[in-house]
Amino acid sequence: MTDPMVSFALAGAAAALMVGYWIFCRRVSLRHRQKAAVLLDSYFQDDNVSETDKSSVYFTYRWASHWHFLPLMTLGGLIVLPIMVLSGSDFGRKQSEKHREIMDSVMMMYVTRNPLTSVVCLQAMFLVMAIFGIVGLLSDRLKAIPSPSQMVSSMASKAAHSHLTHHAH
Repeated sequence: MTDPMVSFALAGAAAALMVGYWIFCRRVSLRHRQKAAVLLDSYFQDDNVSETDKSSVYFTYRWASHWHFLPLMTLGGLIVLPIMVLSGSDFGRKQSEKHREIMDSVMMMYVTRNPLTSVVCLQAMFLVMAIFGIVGLLSDRLKAIPSPSQMVSSMASKAAHSHLTHHAH
């Protein structure tokens, strides 16, 4: 039917395209990684920033370099968001402009590095946030719905602190 060489050539071309796409995504994300590193450096030099915030931001930066960062944050959000909205509790304190800028840069680093995973996870996050936005409106708890960066920052902060306390022997 088909020549085995044609199948082999198509498979080789598909593999080459996949590797090229992977290299392109990594190269584009490098700009955002460098920007985040510069922002982190200035954030760490600031004496007004608490050690808790510094460790939280650094933990998020390190964790965002792995492909499973956003899928796990999405799953965590599916658990945490309903609890937060229905309990009416506040999601966290107001973050500084530097903190938000670092989190935006870290998210851009992840999104450009892993675009396919990002599309799926962000769609799931926004769908859940839309559903719980309606629930929040109906239960008058809309103020408890966090932004995606607040959700990631808060969960990373809790994870960083639990990680640090478990290893302080």
